[in-house]
Amino acid sequence: MKIRKAHEVKTILERRDQKVFEQLFTLEDGSSYNPLMYGVTLENYPVLIMPVTKDKQVIVLKQFRYAAEKVILEFPGGWPKSGETPQQALRSELVEESGYKAGRVIQLTKKLWFEPAHTRVFYVPFLALDCVLERNPKPDRLEHIEVLKIPLDTWIAMIQNGEVEDDKSIAITFLALTHLKGAV
Repeated sequence: MKIRKAHEVKTILERRDQKVFEQLFTLEDGSSYNPLMYGVTLENYPVLIMPVTKDKQVIVLKQFRYAAEKVILEFPGGWPKSGETPQQALRSELVEESGYKAGRVIQLTKKLWFEPAHTRVFYVPFLALDCVLERNPKPDRLEHIEVLKIPLDTWIAMIQNGEVEDDKSIAITFLALTHLKGAV
């Protein structure tokens, strides 16, 4: 496949650190395509964490998501603050959103795209093992979160029967299974 040429970016809307933009691409046959995309203006990208306790309970957030207009089961995550490494960000986000502190941390892969057709944002997935409850969660003002502890085998069954709709959490669970052998 020949590489398509990307041209200038035209910002349609920018609010805080988010933007909607279009970018012109020249296709293999010489025609052009100008898709509408979503992205961020930050230099860093979010981390997402599959937290698992010593007794193989998965820490899951039950959270209202505005775009879905419903409550979704998903893993904690967030954006590194200025100067934070992804490892530091995952530890602080995990405690902030769930109240749990990570023990051993494993980066599962370099990056995964949220939705590469129209979203120019990727995330870095982690597995946090031996998590222990440290304090009550302190979510941001717009986060409406309930923290759940779900046995790993039940969590996997919930994914398989369609109760878990968050593709990020499903992908991270799949990547983490190699590290959780014997736990299921």
